[in-house]
Amino acid sequence: MMSRAATRDRGTGLETGPLPGMFPQASAVLRSPFALMPLWILAAGVLYLLGWSDLLTPLRADTGLFLGVVAVAFAILAQRHPGDQQPRSALPLNSGAVALITAYFIGAYVKNGGVPILQLLSGAEYDVYAFGIDGLHIAMLCFTGYYGVRAFRVFLDTRRLRDLAVFGWVIVLLATIANRSAVSFLVVACMIVYLRVRRLSATWIVMLVVVGVVFVYGFGVFGDLRLAHQIEAATGVPAARDAVLRFSRASEGFVASGLSPSWLWSYTYFTTPVANLNAAFGHAAGQLCSQTCGLPTVVLYDFIPDVIGERLGGVLGVEDFDKSVFLVAPDVTASTLFGSAVGAAGLVGGLGMACVLAVVAIVALRLLAGSRLYVEGVALLGTIIFFSFFENMVAYTSLFGQLVIVVVRAQLDLWSERRSGSLRSSTRAFVWLPERG
Repeated sequence: MMSRAATRDRGTGLETGPLPGMFPQASAVLRSPFALMPLWILAAGVLYLLGWSDLLTPLRADTGLFLGVVAVAFAILAQRHPGDQQPRSALPLNSGAVALITAYFIGAYVKNGGVPILQLLSGAEYDVYAFGIDGLHIAMLCFTGYYGVRAFRVFLDTRRLRDLAVFGWVIVLLATIANRSAVSFLVVACMIVYLRVRRLSATWIVMLVVVGVVFVYGFGVFGDLRLAHQIEAATGVPAARDAVLRFSRASEGFVASGLSPSWLWSYTYFTTPVANLNAAFGHAAGQLCSQTCGLPTVVLYDFIPDVIGERLGGVLGVEDFDKSVFLVAPDVTASTLFGSAVGAAGLVGGLGMACVLAVVAIVALRLLAGSRLYVEGVALLGTIIFFSFFENMVAYTSLFGQLVIVVVRAQLDLWSERRSGSLRSSTRAFVWLPERG
């Protein structure tokens, strides 16, 4: 039985509205994509205190203050922009889009000389960054991820197996290129979709937690496989299963815990971005605009997608900031949304980056409001904010492009609906127009 705060959408039949509980307003705030940032900062802070890696150094005061300000700012935005809009019926899928995606991947397999995941499992050399058809890969990767989110949303609406098959097919295609990021983006976005269209019971919450734990562990197992392949390809010697212990510089505390080394992948991914951000503030030496005050660099390489910024930087002769000057380890490059901006332009760069993300989110929410793609758009926006705690997702075209696609498609759908409504109104007015006598 639904609570008084929950409602059932007439078009979809799905239970919507606040999560069950005594505080529906708080539940709506937690469903806002903005809430992901303060929740991430809190979770990462707790994990950081475990000290399971020697890469983690004590937090600087300016790092802690900056993260606190960002957490409070996004908590306020979550209150002002809560996730309380009821979803409309989903926009139906198009078989032509599925055919286009499939055709592209087949062409990319041919160009690559095989299916990447099979090459990886057979021990052949494979570079995930070299895969794809030049000039098309980023655009098609964006479109494929976006369409996977749409397919999942439509399946929740229709419960048709063919819609589930489209979603599964997209997952398979992304998995075949051994790109963990693309699959991770899709999984997180779909979890947000589910949270927005369904009223969760305690059972479903437990199930989602279990799925999350399995995904995190699977992420680590895949990391073990990929690292072992890279080590063997470089040295010719099979790598040990616990090679990640050396890669992540596991502390005595983690070794003594008895946990599987595979868990260390996720722990390292969740905590080292904060360690690198902390190091970036150290590089800035407490100065308001760092030692170089590279604002042009931040604008071109952090504030706008890389597919545009890198080209503009080349034309204008502005070089990207070299993060290696502050990284806690050469192979550990994630530094949150803010790392590069802080390293290049100190606190000014970090706060500017936070403002850019906030403006992007507010504009996207306004453009998505009232559309049949609102749920998918908010899910992709939430995914950008979620992964921004690892790296700059505003500049990462492969994910940011998915948000651009869904916003453009939502606007086209709204325009089409307004045009159809206007035509119907004109037709009715013409039919009932009295004859002149």
